[in-house]
Amino acid sequence: MKKVCLILLIVPATFAALLSGQVPADFPEPPQVMDAPTLALDLPQTPVVLPSLVLELPVSRGHSLKKFEGKYNLQAIGHRGVNRGLNYISPAEELELGKEWVKEVDASAANRLITDPLITEYVNRIAQNIVRASDINAPFTVKVIDSDQPNAFSLPGGFLYINTGLLMMADDEAELAGVIGHEVAHVAARHSTRQISRGMLISSAFSAAKPKSIWGRVFSHLAEAVTEDLLTLKFSRGFEEEADLLGIQYLYVAGYDLSAYPSMFEKMWQREGTRHTFLDRLLSTHPVTQDRIKRCQRLINDYFPDKEAYQLNTSEFENVKVRIANLHNNRVSQANEEEEDDERPVLRRRSNDH
Repeated sequence: MKKVCLILLIVPATFAALLSGQVPADFPEPPQVMDAPTLALDLPQTPVVLPSLVLELPVSRGHSLKKFEGKYNLQAIGHRGVNRGLNYISPAEELELGKEWVKEVDASAANRLITDPLITEYVNRIAQNIVRASDINAPFTVKVIDSDQPNAFSLPGGFLYINTGLLMMADDEAELAGVIGHEVAHVAARHSTRQISRGMLISSAFSAAKPKSIWGRVFSHLAEAVTEDLLTLKFSRGFEEEADLLGIQYLYVAGYDLSAYPSMFEKMWQREGTRHTFLDRLLSTHPVTQDRIKRCQRLINDYFPDKEAYQLNTSEFENVKVRIANLHNNRVSQANEEEEDDERPVLRRRSNDH
């Protein structure tokens, strides 16, 4: 019975790893436009954990706040080394990798890149404000994709893509800024290239001692797949937690209402409309959204002092949403007209030749 249970645990992990494929030692293929490619992973000695804490003076919430220390020190943003960790790729190489991915993404989304200056300049300004409040000290490029999917993703080296569907889902500017803060955190901590480096390390470790027999090679391949998959499950959650922590810090420094961060996750959870089982939690590369909501809310309550005023929304945000809605309506109308044209009968002239 114990063997059967062990097999039932190993087979799903193995199958998932085989489906996802191994991380090559060379640079990976560029991400799909509609997917969030920056699944953040690493191979540190221990999972990413919250920093050590010290008590601060009591605040209006009626309890003592905890304080970030070490590389998460809130007062040392920009000079605290949040991007340190196993990484075989230099910052210059990371920038070149990001540029190559940008070419692929721009080519695949060429007809959907928003050029309306009212939209692009607004989103870029929000992102640049978050970047200035972050650990990034380099240029940052922002582009908007015309897509109904509420999605955003960042690429190595400082490139961010925001779908219009995300702006339409957000109820205010602070919610949009929260998602941007999370993606900026992935870039600041260099999660993408640290993920690639982790894959390179695992690949080289297994290739150093390849067995000679056929069954030995098969077993080695399965063992490598399972090992990589389990490490991925463990540390991707840690990196996502770190991106949440950093993203909330950036949002706080930029002056936004922190409650907008978990509220955006709440909207995404409601959109999914699914219940996560224990197996879902085990095999998920992202933390379960409900867990993220609770964890982020605890961070906000326990670590961040109240401010007299927060930035929540602007009239510009509402104007941009109206602009996007008009673009979507025009797109639907154009598609309907093209469909009607396709259904119209084609008249052919009768030939005069006998």
